[in-house]
Amino acid sequence: MVSTIDQEQLLLKGLAGNDKACIETIYRLNYTMIQTFVLSNNGSVDDARDIFQEAMVVLYEKS
Repeated sequence: MVSTIDQEQLLLKGLAGNDKACIETIYRLNYTMIQTFVLSNNGSVDDARDIFQEAMVVLYEKS
């Protein structure tokens, strides 16, 4: 069984390598949570998309 930390490291390596499947997995696992947080704090769906996209760019640059 793969630990959460190992899974996250694999996803970050995939992100750094521009692996489409890894990028889609990161979106699938995290976007809904971010959208819910933004909407519950008076943000819009567009705000959530923008924030998530900016975070993905930073994550990509750091990876």
